[in-house]
Amino acid sequence: MIQIRKEIILKLLIISIFGLVILAVIPFSVYAEELPEKDSEIQNTWNPEEGSYVISTVEDLKAFRESLNTGETYYSERQVDGQTIRKQTVVTLANDIVIPEGADIGTITKYTDKVSQKNATNFEGYFNGHGHTISGFADDKAGLVDYLGYNGVITNLNIVVDIQFDNDSFYETEDGIGRKHLSIDYGVVCTNGEGQIKCCSVKGDVSFLYDLKVGDNVLGKGATFYGIRSPNMYSGKPIDWLLCSDCYTSLNYNVKNDLELDSTHIYGLTECYSTRSSWRGALLNCYSSGSITWSVTDENNKPVEKNAYAIGRLQSKEFVENIYYDKTSWGKTLDESETVLNNPGLRTPIDNKGDLFKASTYKGFDFENIWTTNGDTTMPELRKDIPDEMLLPVIDDGGIKGDVNGDDKVDAKDATRIAQYITGTRPFTETEKKLADVNGDGEVNAKDRTKIQQYIVGMDEAL
Repeated sequence: MIQIRKEIILKLLIISIFGLVILAVIPFSVYAEELPEKDSEIQNTWNPEEGSYVISTVEDLKAFRESLNTGETYYSERQVDGQTIRKQTVVTLANDIVIPEGADIGTITKYTDKVSQKNATNFEGYFNGHGHTISGFADDKAGLVDYLGYNGVITNLNIVVDIQFDNDSFYETEDGIGRKHLSIDYGVVCTNGEGQIKCCSVKGDVSFLYDLKVGDNVLGKGATFYGIRSPNMYSGKPIDWLLCSDCYTSLNYNVKNDLELDSTHIYGLTECYSTRSSWRGALLNCYSSGSITWSVTDENNKPVEKNAYAIGRLQSKEFVENIYYDKTSWGKTLDESETVLNNPGLRTPIDNKGDLFKASTYKGFDFENIWTTNGDTTMPELRKDIPDEMLLPVIDDGGIKGDVNGDDKVDAKDATRIAQYITGTRPFTETEKKLADVNGDGEVNAKDRTKIQQYIVGMDEAL
């Protein structure tokens, strides 16, 4: 019996040694393919000189933000043959970006000088985040951009913040007689401006931890924070202009003693001052969630009432639709007094936790193309695959109306090209169709050819 066991052990030993020899001689390439490859480092892609306006890294983000200080707006207009040709540059976020703590993401200059307070930067391009997320955003002086110009658009973007405002966060301005103002004026997506924001989210933590002591020569001192943006201040917008649409915030605020400040003001989304006589943009299909810890006392060490809106001050139901906030997390805010006294129905508080995750709670939200509750298991989130047609259009006139052949003038050659298209002897690209449709009826036909001919001989002054 012992002899049999010895033979078995010997055979197993021989088999094991033989197996090791076989593995030793097998080329490494045979099984190396099964090992996971190390992710290659993401390379910088921002290179305007080569026509690349793509942000892939923290360095790219810094380059974009600091380019605004040079006067670059990412929008252009040119006059050709009596026509204004407009073009937006599209800035693209190629992937998610995580900003390491303390990383340099560029400094945006706020004002040209302290007295005029004219904005030093102006972004009027088209920023498309393509559903990606910028995490770790911590700039306490300016949001993604400071001033969003009239033509500017920021869309399809998620931002996760970790911002701490302290005594160094204040910036100084002066009035005409030398009196100083110390202020924080901040919006995460943009601080000021007249442009449009659609399909954006802001999440994370925001702390206000200052104990600012100031001298007698300071006239004003205050802090104002907007979860998305500050309101448009100039009227005259088209009636369908979007101040903020299909956006949400989920922010945790911590506000401690602000000492000699006039006050700290928090607006969970934005404010909308549009009225029938003063069109400043619409606030549509948005909600605000989060929490707030408020520990502020006055100079006599008495508690100061919480100065916070879950949404913001709103004016008219004609420009505000489908706005919600999570009352279970926000608690009592100034929205309630405004809803009761001034603007009933402009905001809908959700005070039942069970309703927060139900798509049916959010009337007016597009859960087919823009939003999802992941089967009613989460509060509404923006889809990662929002169709382009649901976003705002890019401004790109493409060329001179009527200049079908692209030689920067409208002449008989363009009329001939249209005739060739009509007879089927030469096809048009979509851009050529747009330029050839000079009468704007959505078709390219003999009427367009006639209008160009009349323009050439001077019968029509403009196309």
